[in-house]
Amino acid sequence: MKLTATIEPSVLRPVPEKVNSSSPGAVDSLVAGAAVAVGLGMSLGEALGELGWGRGDPAAPGRAPGEHAVNDRASAAAAASAAIGERGILFPLVCFSTSEHALRVDRPRVLIVHVVVAPDSFKGSLDAAAAAEAIGSGWRAVRPLDEVLLLPQADGGEGTLDAIATAVDGARLHDVGPVTGPDGRPVDGHWLELPDGTAVVELALSSGLPLMTRLDPLGATTRGLGEVITAALDAGATSLVVGLGGSASTDGGAGALRALGLGLFDDSGATLPEGGGALMQLARLDVSGLRRPPVGGVRLLSDVTAPLLGPTGAAAVFGPQKGASAAQVVELDAALARWASLLARVPVVTDGPSPPEDAKGKTTAPGSGAAGGTGYGFVAAWGAALESGATALAELTGFAAAAASADVIVTGEGRFDATSLTGKVVGNALSLEAAPHTRRAIIAGGLASAPPAGVWAISLVELAGSLGAALDDPSRWLYAAGATAARALG
Repeated sequence: MKLTATIEPSVLRPVPEKVNSSSPGAVDSLVAGAAVAVGLGMSLGEALGELGWGRGDPAAPGRAPGEHAVNDRASAAAAASAAIGERGILFPLVCFSTSEHALRVDRPRVLIVHVVVAPDSFKGSLDAAAAAEAIGSGWRAVRPLDEVLLLPQADGGEGTLDAIATAVDGARLHDVGPVTGPDGRPVDGHWLELPDGTAVVELALSSGLPLMTRLDPLGATTRGLGEVITAALDAGATSLVVGLGGSASTDGGAGALRALGLGLFDDSGATLPEGGGALMQLARLDVSGLRRPPVGGVRLLSDVTAPLLGPTGAAAVFGPQKGASAAQVVELDAALARWASLLARVPVVTDGPSPPEDAKGKTTAPGSGAAGGTGYGFVAAWGAALESGATALAELTGFAAAAASADVIVTGEGRFDATSLTGKVVGNALSLEAAPHTRRAIIAGGLASAPPAGVWAISLVELAGSLGAALDDPSRWLYAAGATAARALG
């Protein structure tokens, strides 16, 4: 008995198919073909061809384009079942109606995988949004029916503003105009307004290391950060989120607080110059002109756990990256100690929650060394709260909520190594609460360390064949990595 199936030559999603047959049992073969088509991302016509349907009489007279003859239903169904089993495709439940003359397969119901793609930026190559788009496009090319949610992430440093702006409906970017850059030259200032009145400010955009024409470890300042915060407060911000990563300075946040009205004087009463090196001459602070923080409080997002002082502090660990010599590291550490000793003596200026009694002068607090000690400065002067940037961004962007119902979580960064699991985006993504069946994946430019047990991982270097090839076209290889992940985890 021959079955003629009219196949609509549309693309990668199931469409209603009409089956004309004198035998209701013939629909089983077409159902199996539909399962293969949907599961493998083929059109139904392509799947039927793969299964050998229509072979033996391709030029049968009177057959319209897209019609296939099925001569051996049992063989076709067996082939379909084998293909389904080999590829782990869920056999569909099919709703169909019958009449005396026709069967209609309305729409195969297949396993739809809920995928959350949440990478950090691939520094020097792509920002987090572009990386997420490339990975998501690669996944959809293989599994077009899956629900793929793109939530680019950050950890308080580069890309924080963009990640939140992408994820939060109604967020508005404000252009402040020129503010003081880390080396004194003007740079463009921006802040993000969230629908609830929160202002999000990214230190790296106004006071970041890439903004320097030349490194100046003693003179670089965070003044521009304070000027952006001032603009947000003037606009009526009710709470404040500050991303602290990527700073060019080691001034303890003195420049930012000075822009907000804090007075810094030497023992002659002269105003101190900008920069962390000048803090060695600090003799007096005046908080009478310091602006009050917003009533909703201030959250500081940090990507590090460094304390303010000592061998693991702001100057020792991050000073060399900002151009500090060994002698300048010692000088900056001493300057920060002086800054902390005076700041600990002045009252906290706040209308919001005050810091714990022992936190104000606690230079050993994790994250107090973030952004060259800016974390400590805002905690001591404004009662701000230090938080993990990756954790806070997961909350603000909805990643934490989405992860709870995801089947697959795909994260990534430029280089995965042992530090990736210590407060970074990737480590946070792997630790988010999710369902027991949730699979997790890492896509990295390079894998310097083995991923945790049970985590699928792939590197762009592996796919491209070399680091140079991966860097030449990162979007291409992230797309390929997304497609590879879909085949492995879908």
